[in-house]
Amino acid sequence: MTRVQEAEYALDRLVRYVDQFGGEYSARWSPEHRRAWVAAVADMVHHPDRSRSFGPNTPVPDWARAEFDGRLREGESPTLTLGKVPGPVDWPRIVREHPVQLENGYYDQAPDGAAIVEAHELLTAAGFEPWMDTEIILAGVAYDGTLRLRLDAGAIHAEGEIERALVAAVHRVLGEQTRVTTDHHGPRGGRITEWWWY
Repeated sequence: MTRVQEAEYALDRLVRYVDQFGGEYSARWSPEHRRAWVAAVADMVHHPDRSRSFGPNTPVPDWARAEFDGRLREGESPTLTLGKVPGPVDWPRIVREHPVQLENGYYDQAPDGAAIVEAHELLTAAGFEPWMDTEIILAGVAYDGTLRLRLDAGAIHAEGEIERALVAAVHRVLGEQTRVTTDHHGPRGGRITEWWWY
């Protein structure tokens, strides 16, 4: 099986999966959108450490290559994801500097992208290194063939002892539907607080 055939099979499985919840979601993906995703996935460069980079023939914006090549991992979101970027990343800077939106990729309700950025900045200002497993989503194809990207996040995490007031402040920014858990331990052995809405 060629890589294009593998990507086509992956798309077929994805469509069948999301359609079991109703066909409205996959109906948003036009034939052009689907072809672009198959081509991008087939062209993806896989590195020995299991990270990925956009392939040489994939028409992503230059800024996306600079920010994400070698940092992408296999995506998990049931949509046209090109991969996820784990670990601490300055997402507020990326959103400020590039023509891309950070969104709640799971629900059409709070928190919106601005709230997620604000929560990230609150934690950073307090000395933490927050991270999100952010999915890089194929949002469309521009008139010149360049892929349009969107950033989808379902949670934000921070490791260490976080004061209750800060936990509550981040929760208020993200909204009441956000859940907060603190029962994980991170790579440094500290407690992880997770605000999640997926």
